[in-house]
Amino acid sequence: MRALTFISVLFLSTCSKSVTVKLDGSKSTGSIISWHWHLISGPGTVTFDRIDSSVVNVSGTSIATGIYIIGLDVVDQNGNKSTGTATVTVTK
Repeated sequence: MRALTFISVLFLSTCSKSVTVKLDGSKSTGSIISWHWHLISGPGTVTFDRIDSSVVNVSGTSIATGIYIIGLDVVDQNGNKSTGTATVTVTK
């Protein structure tokens, strides 16, 4: 079972306005029964619209430039757990 089948690298050119990035964990393998998105690291604060969904919008207002690591934890119907990450790079 894998939580994410890809690593997303996004380059955003505007940091002075609100920015939203859509991350999709629906391709996680196995019979997933729960998802949990969270910020692992980054130079600023982000907001998740649905932390317990396979797809999430991550947003920030006046977001700081740098690298943000977003984590996705999944659990399948047998209780097996897996974690994946997505990397979002914000540049000016």
